[in-house]
Amino acid sequence: MSVITIIRVGLIFAGAGSIFLVAKLVRAPKYLVTLVFRMCWIAGILNLIVDFFEQKYGFWHYTANGLVLGFPLDFYIAVSFFVGGSLCLVYWWVYSKHPKWVVPFMAVLPFYFVFEDYIAVTFTHGLVGKFDSPYWWIADFFCLIIIVWGTLFTFKYFASRDPQSSV
Repeated sequence: MSVITIIRVGLIFAGAGSIFLVAKLVRAPKYLVTLVFRMCWIAGILNLIVDFFEQKYGFWHYTANGLVLGFPLDFYIAVSFFVGGSLCLVYWWVYSKHPKWVVPFMAVLPFYFVFEDYIAVTFTHGLVGKFDSPYWWIADFFCLIIIVWGTLFTFKYFASRDPQSSV
């Protein structure tokens, strides 16, 4: 079994575990924990749609083994756990405990995830994906705004509809 396969499987468990860890750390109510599992679907679908267009227009492509229609679905599961789950819980905590930090928190997220994508491709030496354009980061930045902000705004909308909500 290759190292990349072990990492790919480990990321799924790490993503799921991160939801429970963050929920415990921020002391999230049970209704929010169930909501973030629904948000995982939205984050995963947004990520898949955006990545489809990034690949179609030649900004980058996946090179890992075990692709389904050109996409490593296990990566999408892991990303949906982190973005749809843990990140929504952290957003809820920032919004409810430190509301003046919400805007800086939201502003820094796309930059962080672009850096994370760069590190993932660079340190794996193209085993996971390759950049096809020197302008990949511009497309990635705007696509990450759609994924992250879209997920968080959807989370805020659904959380505010709950009578127990403080978001």
